Amino acid sequence: MINNMIFLVSGVPNDSLAEFFAALRRNPDVAGYLQVPYNECEFHRLTSPASLARNGSEDDDTILARVTRACSDASNRIRLSPTITTVGELTDNGMFASNCVYLVIDFQDPQLESLNAIRQLRRDHGNLFTCLQVTASSVKAWHEEDVDRNLQGGEVTMDIGRLPREFRQIQDALDKKCVYHSTIYDLFSRRQDLASALKYRTQFDRVFKHGLPLYDVATVTSDAEFSAFYSVLRRVASDMSTILDKGTTSSVKSSIFTFCFVQPPFFFEIHDDSHGFRYKEEQSWSFPLFVDTPSMRDDWKTYTPRNDCMVVSPQHGIPFIISEVISDVKESDCWRMLVEASALARAGQFLLKSTSKKRFFIVALYVDANMVVSRYIVMQSGDNNVGHKLVSIYQKSFDLKKANEQADFMREMYNLTTQITALSGELDQDKRLSLRDIHAVAGNVPSLSSAPQKTRTTGSTTAERTAWTHGPQDEDNLGVFEADDIKNVLHQMNYKIEFVLRRVRVLVFSSIWTNLAIASSTCLDCE
Repeated sequence: MINNMIFLVSGVPNDSLAEFFAALRRNPDVAGYLQVPYNECEFHRLTSPASLARNGSEDDDTILARVTRACSDASNRIRLSPTITTVGELTDNGMFASNCVYLVIDFQDPQLESLNAIRQLRRDHGNLFTCLQVTASSVKAWHEEDVDRNLQGGEVTMDIGRLPREFRQIQDALDKKCVYHSTIYDLFSRRQDLASALKYRTQFDRVFKHGLPLYDVATVTSDAEFSAFYSVLRRVASDMSTILDKGTTSSVKSSIFTFCFVQPPFFFEIHDDSHGFRYKEEQSWSFPLFVDTPSMRDDWKTYTPRNDCMVVSPQHGIPFIISEVISDVKESDCWRMLVEASALARAGQFLLKSTSKKRFFIVALYVDANMVVSRYIVMQSGDNNVGHKLVSIYQKSFDLKKANEQADFMREMYNLTTQITALSGELDQDKRLSLRDIHAVAGNVPSLSSAPQKTRTTGSTTAERTAWTHGPQDEDNLGVFEADDIKNVLHQMNYKIEFVLRRVRVLVFSSIWTNLAIASSTCLDCE
């Protein structure tokens, strides 16, 4: 019996139930009813097989009702391991009658699971669930109109005067020069890093100034900041023609950008979580967004973003900064990033303490093929209530081919560390598990894992990417290892697929005895 439907089938006595299940999925009469893998099913042997023989004047409905009761009776069922138990072990003597039910296979209807999960999200996490909802015009691509739609009446502008005063407050904070204390650094004025940085005095004075440390201003804590400044001004400026060469891949440009401008303030100088943030590269978010389309409203699918790099809260899991480097000519990655940021702005506002006077903001960075950075400050610009309130975006551009703008962008990145540390302290500790709880429930909602993952070309300055970036897809798409026969062998060997690494398909298995990594050669969908 499979989910209360009776099938008369044959099997090989020495086959495991997992192998038997794989054979059933190849049986055209049964396959349509088995849309889940065997490891999502429960297998039960009936202690007393249910007879299909007609008793007296029983009609077909009466027989089915009697057999269903026998198959549902917990006292008549013994749960079996599909990888250990064989077909022959379903009876005591290995003999089967053609008019009896011996095996019950149960699994949850995926559509019912999804509906129950959505109900639970609305009931237990209604406000946050609403914050994480976005609408896309198509599941095949992101477009500029998707950004407008998800701002819910907000706007994208380069005129900060059109926006609430909180945008100006953040921008003013990012414009402040980083302070280095004269009583410390004058004693070491001959140190090489500071001396080297001062060779670019014009740009140095755009970033640093002597003075006493202030609580709301980034303060130089080590010579590493001068070293990073000097490296950018010396190397990036001189190497820009090479960076912009047509043979330079998008991956190289991404590496240069993150190494020179993002890692120094957010990774190299940070050795623990005391600052309230953590730097990550090429990792999926720890929670999904929920996507529908205008033609299929409320038909939610989960989508877990993956950004080129991001800065996240280690306790709450929400990103403060997300970044994408170089997209296709239609800018689909940029639009996707801004839709993601609009959802983060609402979710972050929900996660703030009820007593907080701050507005949560996201910084989104997009770098085009000409190494021009568009920096977006994304914030809920309606009232402080959560939900689908309007979000607005302030855009500012930095041309990294120009030394002064390199320096200005570095200053903003270092000042962001101070702002994000302060913002992190405003997050409600009672809500630190909220996004994790969302993730746990969302596992039963269908995902967009059938959509293509983003890829990078290897020989163009413009990365040709598909519009949808989906983190769990990399975990779900196991190629040949999706086959039930292969999974059965792995289970018999006590191996379990843990995860798949991007770019090169690496399947990591764990067992009681050892860890084994198997890597195949690079394939088209891995680069």
